Formats: sequence, C-alpha cells, structure tokens
Amino acid sequence: MDPLVFDHDVETVVGNGRLIARARAASAEFVFAGPSSGYRLLVDGEPADAGSVRTVVVPGRTRYETERGAVTLAAQPDAALMVVLVESDAEAEWTLELTGPEVETDGDELALADGVAVVWTADPEPTTATREDDATGALHVRLDADARAAFLLGDASAAEAVGDPFEAVQAWAAQTAERGLRLRTPVAELDRAVEFAKAHLLLGYDWVPDAAGRPGGDGSKMVCDIFRWRDVWSRDFGSGFGPGGLAAGLVDAVLATLDYEADRYSAHDPTGLKVSDDTSQGGSAEGLGWLLKLVWRVYKHTGDAAWLARMTAAFEPWVEVWIDRDADRDGLIVDVTEWMDHSRFLRLVEGQRTLYSNALYYAALRRMAMVCRALGRAADAGRYDDLAARSRQSIHDAFWNDTGYFNNAVQWGVPDTALMLADNAIAVGERIASRNERFRTLETIRERSWRPFGTVTTDLPMRYVPADNDHNGRVWPWWMAHEAKARFQNFDADGGLHVLSKIVDTFARPTLPGLCEEYLDPEDGAQDDVVGHAFITGSGAMLDAVQYGLVGLSIREPGERAIRLAPATPRAWEEWSADLDLVAGRLEYEQTADGVRVVLDGTAVERLELRVPPREALEMVTLDGTEITPEAEEDGASEYLRVPLAPGGRHVVEVAYAPQRVWSGDLAMPPLPAPFPVERPLLMDEPRLFADILQDFVRSAVSYFGRMRHVAAREIGDLDGDGDLLVIVGNELPFTTKRGRSVTDMIDGFLDRGGSLLLLGPRFPRIDLTDHYHGGAQMGGHAGLFWWKRWADGRWQDVDPRDGELLDHPEHQGTVYWGDGPLFAAWEHGLGLFGFETECRGVFDVEGGVVDPDQRVEVVYTDWSVRKPWTFTPLAFTEREHQLVTGPRRERYPCAALLHNEATGARIVVVAPSVCSRTDLLHRMLAHVAAPVETVR
Repeated sequence: MDPLVFDHDVETVVGNGRLIARARAASAEFVFAGPSSGYRLLVDGEPADAGSVRTVVVPGRTRYETERGAVTLAAQPDAALMVVLVESDAEAEWTLELTGPEVETDGDELALADGVAVVWTADPEPTTATREDDATGALHVRLDADARAAFLLGDASAAEAVGDPFEAVQAWAAQTAERGLRLRTPVAELDRAVEFAKAHLLLGYDWVPDAAGRPGGDGSKMVCDIFRWRDVWSRDFGSGFGPGGLAAGLVDAVLATLDYEADRYSAHDPTGLKVSDDTSQGGSAEGLGWLLKLVWRVYKHTGDAAWLARMTAAFEPWVEVWIDRDADRDGLIVDVTEWMDHSRFLRLVEGQRTLYSNALYYAALRRMAMVCRALGRAADAGRYDDLAARSRQSIHDAFWNDTGYFNNAVQWGVPDTALMLADNAIAVGERIASRNERFRTLETIRERSWRPFGTVTTDLPMRYVPADNDHNGRVWPWWMAHEAKARFQNFDADGGLHVLSKIVDTFARPTLPGLCEEYLDPEDGAQDDVVGHAFITGSGAMLDAVQYGLVGLSIREPGERAIRLAPATPRAWEEWSADLDLVAGRLEYEQTADGVRVVLDGTAVERLELRVPPREALEMVTLDGTEITPEAEEDGASEYLRVPLAPGGRHVVEVAYAPQRVWSGDLAMPPLPAPFPVERPLLMDEPRLFADILQDFVRSAVSYFGRMRHVAAREIGDLDGDGDLLVIVGNELPFTTKRGRSVTDMIDGFLDRGGSLLLLGPRFPRIDLTDHYHGGAQMGGHAGLFWWKRWADGRWQDVDPRDGELLDHPEHQGTVYWGDGPLFAAWEHGLGLFGFETECRGVFDVEGGVVDPDQRVEVVYTDWSVRKPWTFTPLAFTEREHQLVTGPRRERYPCAALLHNEATGARIVVVAPSVCSRTDLLHRMLAHVAAPVETVR
C-alpha cells in the first residue's frame, strides 16, 4: 500500500482512541489521556523541523523525514503509550522536552502525572533526564550516524513490556490492518482508504481500561468526533460508525456503545423525547430508527436473543411514544430534530413532515416487527408490520414526485420539492421506493446532484438559513456513502464506485491526512470552518458501503448461520479480493477471470449463498476439493448457489466459470444512430383490452421515461407525431376503433408525421423446422405481428383483418409462402416488422460484448421484410440454444431492433418479451435510441 506523502510538515493525528495527540515533526499536543500536555523535539538544541520536512502517513502512524533524520510516531493500540522513533542521519544529541505539571526526574527517566517518559536504544547509549524550573522535563540521547532510539511516553508497565519499539510499531500496524475488512482491487486508492478508515474508527473508540488494564472497561464507547464531541449521537452511531465498526472488526466497541445508548435511553422518560441536554443526541424518531437498524444488524451477526431482548426493553418504550405522536394515525410523524440540526430542523415546529425522519420512523417500525418475530412475539410483530405498512404507503403518497425522486418535505399539504441526498438514499435503501422508482431516484440524483467534489446534500440552496450554513448545498461523505451503498445494491456498480471515489479523495487531503473529511464545498472542495475536524461517521459509513454494498455481504439467518455474498463490482474488475471478519471466524473472497474462491475459517456458517454474476456460466463447483452440485436459487436475473457447510473448521468453496461466448470485433455492427429526444412519452391504453400480465413491461418503460400520458386508439390520429413516442405493449391491438375508424391508417399517419413507436414484447409464431414442406409455419408461416381486435357485443374480440370475420382465438396473419396472396401480406410487414419464436440464450451488445449470457430469449426479429425507406438496425443480439449452422459459432439473432424511416424520420423500436421483463436490460436498449427530453437537454 502506497503511503500518503507531502513535501512539507503536515499536522497529523496519532493515538488509539483513549490517547490522542496532534503532532508535527518537532512537536505534539496531547489532547486526551496523554502523559503531559505535549512535547518538543530538538536536535543539537535546534527544533527537529529546521530545514525541509517530508511527511509520510500510513494507517496508525506518521513518519517525518527531516534534514537531521527521521521521526516516526505511533501509539500502542491497547495501552496509553506513545512511541517516538528516531533514526539519526548524523551524530547528534536528540532531546525530547515534555511540558506540563508534575514532571520529576527518576534517574535517566522522567516520572509524570500519568506514567513515565523513558529512552530506549538498540545499543548502550548515553541517556540523561533533566528537569527545568518551569516544570518541564527533558530526555536526552546522543546518537551516532545511522543509530536509532525511541522515546516511550505514557503507561509505565506498557513501556517496560514493549521490547524493541521499532518491531512493536510494525506489529501494531499489522494488528490493525489484519482486523476487519481488507480490500485488494484495481483501485489502489480505495484499498488504502479502507485501511485509513479502520484506523480512523480506532481513534474514535474512547475506551476505558478494564481490571486487567485492557480496553473495554465500563464506560467505553465510540464517539462522534475525536476532538470536539466525545460522546454518542444516535444518528451518527447507527448510520455510520456503528455499522462501520462491524466492518472494521470492532464488534466489542460497537456492543459497548450500544450498552451505553441502552442505559441512557432507559434512564430517561421517553415522553421527554430527549436522552441528554441536547435534543439532537437521541430520542428523536430519526435517531431511534438508526439505532434499531443497527441493533437488528448486530443481532443478525451474533444471534444473541438475550442481548436482543435487553436492547428491546430499552428502546421499545420510545417506539411506542413515537407511535402515539402519530396522533391522527396517518402513518406520518413530525420529528423533534434530525441530521440537519443546524438548518432544516427549524421547520419542524411549523408542522413540517420530512422524508428523512419519516423514512427512519418506518425503519424503526419495520425493525421492531423483525425483532418481535425473532423473540417469539408474533402478535406484536403483526402489529408493527401493519404500522410499518401504513407508514410506507403514507410516505410514498405524501413524498413521491412523479419526475423521479422523493420530495424533501410536506407542510400542511404543500410539498417542498427540493432533492435531498440523505433522504432519498434512505428511501431507496429501505425499499420505500419500488424497484423501478429506485432506479429513477438514483438516476435523478446523478443528473441533479453530482458535482466535481461529490454529491450535494440538497440540489437547491435552502432559503431559510444562510448560504454558508454547513448543510446548505455541501458535500458530506457521510451521506454520499449511503448513496454509494444504494447504488451497489441496485445494480449501479459504476455509479457506486464513482461516489466512493469522491469520499476516498478526502483521505488524501493535507488537513489531518488519513481521516475522512466532514464536509466540503461541492465545486472547489473548500472546507471553511471544518479544517481540523476529526468526525468519524464518514469513515464508518464508507466501510459500511464497501462491506455491505460493494462486497455484498448480507446475513440471512441470525448468528451468521447463513450468509450471502453478492458482490456489486464493475465489469472491468476481473481480479479482486476481500477479507472480512465475521463475529465468529474470518472469510476470504477472491475473484479472477476464471472463477471465485471463498475460504471460511472458524465461522458459524451453515449455508453460504454465493451470487453468480449474470454474465457468467458455471463449469464446476468444489467444496474442500470435492466436486458438488449445489442447489441454485434464481432471484431476478441473478442466480445464487446455496452451499451447505459444517460450522467451524476451515472450508474452501471454489466456483469455476465456463469459457465465455464472446464475439470478436469482426462481428460488431455499425455504430448506432444518436438517441432521439422524446418530448411526449405516450402509452397505448385501450380500455378493457390489455392484459394485466403486461403491466411489468409498462412499469419498466415508466421507470425510463417517467410519467406517460395514456391514449386510446381513437386518439392516435390526433397526435402531433414529431417528438411523440407511442408505447404499445404486447400483441393485442384494435384493427378499428369502436366507431369503425381504421387504427392502421391512424398509425400510418402518425409515423408519416415523424412519430415513433416502442413495441414492448410482441411475439411472433414459432418456426417449426420439422414441418419443412409447404404447410405449417414454414418461413414464419402466417407470421403477422398483431392479434387484431374488433369491438363486438360489448367486448373486444379477435378478428381476421383480411375479411373482417370474427375468430374464436387470435391468429397471426401475414406471410403467404404457398397459396393465394402476396408473400408479405400483413400491414406490419410494410413497416419492416418480422420475427419468430425460437429457443435462445444470452444477451449481447452490438459491439460483441456480453450483457447477460444466461438470459433466456424466446422471440427474435429479423430484417426479412424490410425495404426502403425503412432501415433495420439491431440493438442487441441473442444466440440460438441449439446450433444448426456449420461453423465455430451458434447463430445469432436480434432480440431488440430499431427500424428507421429515412424519409419521415419515424422510428420503431421493438424489444423481445424476456428483455422487457428485465428493467436493467430494457433501459440499456432504450438508451441507444431514445432519451427523455430533459436528458437530451
């Protein structure tokens, strides 16, 4: 791992959570639990930083390279001991002056109020200790060129037991690195930031020694900020350094902090809605929601039901008070504070319901239902389920904005339509948004809130606080991490990595390097009054986003009996790995281009669920060297292998991918035309005609274009054409309106005016190659596209378009290979539409790349009936399941295509049913050819 390097003297933080020092090359200030107020470092009587200084920062320690030698600073993780390592370039006397009261000499040591100050040398060197009249003490050591020494400051027993301090510092660094999440990816800066974030959280663990002098005594807790706020805020803990602490391997610290919170909540009356003098610290609906999310996360890891019951006893009375505050039982509450406790909370007294607090109120109800079910309280679980369902629906009704995100707030029925990052990220993560709405929300955030230095908290400035308010249009890594996690969990790995990269950048800034910044200006990265803050929540939230988002860990059964790994990494990452701590044991995950290797050592896991990337096919799975055939579970487009394991011991699961079917560049198609702007997306919606089964296709289209106006068949003739996109779902279409007007004539006119059609999921008949003479479905048979309907006897009935006779069932009418009539007899053939049904697998882009090699496709389209002025351009391909041609490759067919009328500009996009069923695939196809007008602008 490359260190952070600066060509000047940079202030850094050195410590272990209990002992904290702000240090430079020639001095340090002990902020907490130091043996004195600080020290100065001199070389031959001159400050050690005289001349040039180079600062090198790695997690847990800092090295200052001066003109007289090198100085390395580190703290023992589990004792109040700071070590100053000195490597002298030339013969010199190195002096460390300690400042503060009660400094006494004790031979060649200094006796301090809280410990000792001693010198260690590798070889016998002359050392002395002196005390000045002003109560400063000094340690002196004369070193030859290339000699080494160390000043040990603090706990006397730790100083005596440390041995070689140079070796000890290396061991401490390894101890921190080996605990918790470790990442090795193509993005070295991300890997490094994970290590710095773990060290940052250690700095935030304000531990108290137990009876043996080790961390974890009564009163130990994690704190929000290393310097300013040595206490717990429920929201920061539950949303950031609590889940991040689990990822960092600090389970004991997280449990101790939850005990602290439970005791504090239990000691206060819930009706007071506060747990301290500061309302913002806890007791609010949002704070409670974050805490219960963390409680449930911890329980899923530990499986400790007795602990869960104790946490429930502390927090459930507060949930009940918040249920009572929903006095009108509409599922929404007015909070008493929230994370924007310098700005937006001012509006709560006006009766403003914010999305943020209501989403977390819903999260609290949802977790209480889960908790009660785990504790065997079925009736209570049902009640909380009902309350959560009411809250979710109310939130959706009150806050969803049809342009593709959730509004900030509603105040007596009037919406505040500002786009708030944290609120929407929570709504996505809590599944308040439907699947398609989640995609739309994340896309809206991308379009409106991404800035050069990250994602802004609010896309429009708040007008009731000054512009320089710390929440007003700033970039907060804390909340960007929640956006990144939402993207990873919703199939946007590239977007998630982009957001993470902006957080990662803050660790390398020269203001306390190695710590995640609190907030920045979105355009120029300025920090105004935040310089010197050491807020740990951002680091915790980032670790949470990496472990539970990018790496994709989820606990499926309490006690880690069943876990799932569903990595969300960019396709370009062929090789990467992650090691992580479970509460019991350790897990290693490694992915290469050839497959995946998972090692579980000493875990409680009885079932491993492993996601197979959609672009991969399996060749072999082995468990501890023996080939197995694990059960497979399909979830959407993904497949999960379910591998049974015996808990304890060491297990190795290896998954080998089959060779990929990839087309070479010589099979790539010409470039696609530029997308055309869709000003008015329209949905063909003839009453009492279209089947409910097709609504998923409609929702997928809505998630791309936004709200669509519904039009009946009789209205098609009145549409403008240019800028209009008419979406037709499935095969059913009126041949005439109820009053007898020709629908085909109206569509022809619409296309002549430059209108466009999007045909979602139309089917063609199957080609039966065994019926190879002149009957059956040879050459596509009677392969028209639409099932034509006519209004008769009060309902839509199937009709033969050639003679107008009613039919008992729909019939495809079209090509006439043998018999009376033209070959291309159907109206739709004149538009170039033709296809058939055949078993295929895989979706590939027009450049020959794999989109999803395992997606089944049954309907394909060809250019057999195309003639000028129409052209046919494939948008995606699929491969025939069973090869018929002679040669190295299976046949490929378009499963989505664009027909373009070069005379009128009209376009027709046709997409196979199985592709329409996948929102992600449909969006990919549509992005090639059509764009909502706001995207184009």
